[in-house]
Amino acid sequence: MFEVLYSRLSRDEIYSKQSRINHAFEGSSNVEGNQLNKTLIKLCYDAYTENMSGESQLLEKRREYHCAAYNCAVAVVICTQTDSKFYYGFLLSEKKEKNVLILENIIDLQRQYSFPIEVEVSSN
Repeated sequence: MFEVLYSRLSRDEIYSKQSRINHAFEGSSNVEGNQLNKTLIKLCYDAYTENMSGESQLLEKRREYHCAAYNCAVAVVICTQTDSKFYYGFLLSEKKEKNVLILENIIDLQRQYSFPIEVEVSSN
């Protein structure tokens, strides 16, 4: 639901002190304008970087959950941020030493993927 909200509304409708959505979310007259974004990014990030080592139950459902959280985070970042550090920091950076993994949580590692060649390269 939040993914749709962030992909359909403008930045000002979601990410400003005048935003009715932020007023409803924060429930106060002193609105920062970014609290919903901070909360969503944190919840999504925690979900799609969940430590899955040793897990064996409901793996496909958990992968789908991680994908939904990742897609929501992508929508939030695209809608509200212009600096590439947000894209890298929230969507692309993994910390293997801390078991903060993204791709292993959203890609089915048991499946063999095959992608067709789109452009033939001549060897001449």
